[in-house]
Amino acid sequence: MNYGEEDPFFVHHANPKYRWHRKPQQGAVYLQSKLEFRGLIANLGVRLDYFNPSGEWYVYEPYDRAFTPVIGADEIDQVLSKEPVDKQLTLSPRLGISFPVSENSKLYFNYGHFRQMPDPVPLFEVERISSGAVGRIGNPNLPLQKTVAYELGFEQNLFDMFLLRLAGYYRDVSLQARNINFQSIDGEVNYWVARPWNYGDVRGFEISLAKNRGRWIQGFINYTYMSRKTGNFGFQYNYENPVQQQQYLLTTTDHYQSKPIPEPFARFNLDFVTPDDYGPNYNGFRPLAGWRLSLLGEWRAGQVLTWTGQELVEGISPVRGIEHNVRWKDYYNFDLRLSKTFTTNLGEVQFFMDVTNVFNIRHMNRWSGFTGPDDLRDYLQSLHLPANTFEGLDSPPYQFVPGNDKPGDYRKPGVEFVPIVVCPPAGCTPAVGSNDDPNDPKRPLYYRDGTYYRYNGSDFVEADPDFVKKVLDDKAYIDMPNADFFTFFNPRRVFFGLRVSF
Repeated sequence: MNYGEEDPFFVHHANPKYRWHRKPQQGAVYLQSKLEFRGLIANLGVRLDYFNPSGEWYVYEPYDRAFTPVIGADEIDQVLSKEPVDKQLTLSPRLGISFPVSENSKLYFNYGHFRQMPDPVPLFEVERISSGAVGRIGNPNLPLQKTVAYELGFEQNLFDMFLLRLAGYYRDVSLQARNINFQSIDGEVNYWVARPWNYGDVRGFEISLAKNRGRWIQGFINYTYMSRKTGNFGFQYNYENPVQQQQYLLTTTDHYQSKPIPEPFARFNLDFVTPDDYGPNYNGFRPLAGWRLSLLGEWRAGQVLTWTGQELVEGISPVRGIEHNVRWKDYYNFDLRLSKTFTTNLGEVQFFMDVTNVFNIRHMNRWSGFTGPDDLRDYLQSLHLPANTFEGLDSPPYQFVPGNDKPGDYRKPGVEFVPIVVCPPAGCTPAVGSNDDPNDPKRPLYYRDGTYYRYNGSDFVEADPDFVKKVLDDKAYIDMPNADFFTFFNPRRVFFGLRVSF
């Protein structure tokens, strides 16, 4: 690895550099046996995984002075001793069983252990920042991430035409890496290192109906309900100062376990085909035969997040009493492919047209459209979220108009921004601004106790109901991200192609 950051205009930035060269080794041996007895089929297997980060690694104390700017990241090889890294050997059993219940149905069960090598960066990196200090150091002794998976399913043949599949599954994941920070009492030592202190599980069930044969229509439809849970061991921050550490332990939520988060999704694929012998025949050429129209649809429930009133958080909530209180807008998408295959003396020639996002559905990008945390905060605070969004707190962190908005909702294209100001209990106060400013006092709507007002220059009067309805329908009150060119991705695209198979 050899990469970094250079910012000559802001020399006080960390400007980290990453330079290292390692030769890790990994290998695996897999043994499997298949048993059959009166329709029952059992696949028994075991996998042996070997991982050797190779070489040696630094030996140091949590607040070692070798990581200070005085020593310098380029000199730690001369200051710190090294010892050989650990070699890892793991055994993972696998089992798959299926047996018939009747002529048209079967039960099956799968069980297995799986190991995954960590990403190389948290294993080997040494981050050197512009001050000379070490900002991040690798941990090549991280154990292989472990997953234990179970699946129980049932398959049923329907009318010799459809295959119905019901399945439930559970996956337990452990030894996942998370970054841990160590800070010395004088602040000179401040670095991050990975530890295998994160865990989680995934559970759910799925229903699928497939039609794998047919002259005119084929395809499948699937619905999956999935629930996710995560948690941490230990604490993310470690301070050498015992007073600072005690204050942190009294307020941290690092060790909290996240509640199960449902993440359902559904997909369907419908293929409409014309048989190879369909339509008129002109000396072996059938213009209506061999056409295939494929429709692929997808729906995913929006990601559950924590909105504290000031920041949007994916993981464990930093605020006690509030967690997973908003869900991003659901995702919908439809793709299409139209193709026709011709048989020639040289092989098959297929013409096709692919259309992604057929209905040109606008999906707001969750992170890239915002120029900073203030921009994201202004957007979220302008939404009309459900009234119970901050139900776990004694009082909401800011006043907002209750509604049914979700993060991911947006102001309609071409609609002028009309801010809505929530009046405090003491009464409305005109916003200050110039005529071309969105905060001009004649421009915003003012909201109090379910009623909308306008300021006429001297007093607050109830706003025109038709104007209020149009503002609400167009979502003109949403303060959109500043970087609008990053706000929406994945527009409708059309591709034409030719495939030749010899």
